[in-house]
Amino acid sequence: MNAILLRIICILFASAVVLPCAADAVTPGCAESAARRAATAIAGPYAALRRAVLANTTLDVDLAPATTTAITTLKRELVALVDAQVACFGAESLPEAPLLDLALAAAAPAAPATTGVAEESAAPALRFGSRREHDGALLSVVVQIPIPCGSDSLWLVYARHDGGWRRVLQWTSEPYTRIDGAWDAFQHAVSPRNADGRWFAVVSHIRPWCSSSWSTLDYTVLRPGADADRPLRVLSGSDSLWWGGDDMGRLDVDAGHAELRFRGASIDLGAHNREFIRRYDVSGTTPRRVAPVADSPRDFVDEWIVSSWPVSRLWSQEASATALEHAHGQIRVARKDASFEFGDTMACAAGDAVQVELRDGDDASWFFRVAGRSDYRMVAVARQGDPQCAKALPATRE
Repeated sequence: MNAILLRIICILFASAVVLPCAADAVTPGCAESAARRAATAIAGPYAALRRAVLANTTLDVDLAPATTTAITTLKRELVALVDAQVACFGAESLPEAPLLDLALAAAAPAAPATTGVAEESAAPALRFGSRREHDGALLSVVVQIPIPCGSDSLWLVYARHDGGWRRVLQWTSEPYTRIDGAWDAFQHAVSPRNADGRWFAVVSHIRPWCSSSWSTLDYTVLRPGADADRPLRVLSGSDSLWWGGDDMGRLDVDAGHAELRFRGASIDLGAHNREFIRRYDVSGTTPRRVAPVADSPRDFVDEWIVSSWPVSRLWSQEASATALEHAHGQIRVARKDASFEFGDTMACAAGDAVQVELRDGDDASWFFRVAGRSDYRMVAVARQGDPQCAKALPATRE
């Protein structure tokens, strides 16, 4: 019988913990007793956490000490459960992601009974999501853990080792006493291996809250370290995020770059939000932010203004650095009292430069000379428009 089909039959008809029921599916590191112990140990903290979710009818953001303890204990036992289940799949017969997810879900304790459909929907179950990386050389498992007003996450990565699997990365939040310490909407992207065989991962999450479509987006670039639970942090960052359109950010990687795109506040209140780009070269010893920093000249002006001058200078014409620094400071001071609104973007007569207008009053504007097509740079800032920039470009506003 096909090994995968046999495994599915075992999952569907097992009465307790799901474990291999075919000798050729068991690896040398497979310990059925460890999986049983982990599944039993999960039941108590999982039940306590679900009770806390159901009891939070007032949308309280603070967690009781017992709830914090339950989350910490649950994560520890989930690591043991996933370790045990992954160990029972042979590295040569690579576990299919849906099959492993079924095995983990079946091994986890059933949700305690509730008194109504509304309560049941308010306290979601543990969710497991696995996928293969590097043509099956790595196995990634994400566990989503329900908490009041959101979810938390646990990420585990396994590599083939001695005919089985060895955990090489473990990533989760530190213990917290407020719900915004959790990792909601967790995402990850694993890079291809570089010429030296090394890889990295970029991860992101938002901080859950009981109201508001604004949150903080945290992101980190990691490399596996000597210990699985101590990965190397290449860089970390945080930004304000608007997820009202259900956009929790988008990750992308290649062998040397990590990129995150998300929606955040625009300085133009009429536009409300714009796309932010955080792209880094992580191929060397020190990460560097690189182009693109924006997808349009208007968004580039926005990014240039809200960034600190040491950052904005990297995207400014060196010959005009002194004048641009002065203008940058003036505009940031003006933001405290003025309401900004973007005007037209005009093509200039020479080269690839455009002029972006930013209004800060009924009869007052700033005019930004921007060069480049994707690797934008600021050339000049003035209070009067350049007459050589007179051709309006279409679709200059979102």
